[in-house]
Amino acid sequence: MVTNEGFHLDLLDRWTAETQYKVERDQTIAYAKATNDPVGAHLDGTYAPPVFAVVPLTVLMADATMGVVPDELMMRILHGEHDFRFHRPIVPGEVLTVRAKPIGIEGRSPASSSPRYSKPATRMANSSTSSTSSGSSEAAHSRVRQV
Repeated sequence: MVTNEGFHLDLLDRWTAETQYKVERDQTIAYAKATNDPVGAHLDGTYAPPVFAVVPLTVLMADATMGVVPDELMMRILHGEHDFRFHRPIVPGEVLTVRAKPIGIEGRSPASSSPRYSKPATRMANSSTSSTSSGSSEAAHSRVRQV
């Protein structure tokens, strides 16, 4: 029988504070090259590659997820997957407003892997008007597994 002992369940389903992330053209080009993206508009910095949306989320998502995990399991958790919903391209020069929320845990026996789930989301904010666009780019679920 697996228990939730030691997990900080009070932190589930709670958003982190929002943080701002400015999308730099050089970063989007480097990301496109590093991921072998063949799309010209990504390689020339017109648009960020779609999965670039994970870049501003990575640290925030890890912090939110690890906040739920007991200290003794910190080194046994690894990232598993993202699900994305694309509403529009990310454009260099934009400021993204980012927040994350762990949404649950699923226990497994000690001999197997144990997924931990968090839900990060990015909202696009127009840097010139500071207004949030009606579209958003969400990474709907991020799964990490205990090894």
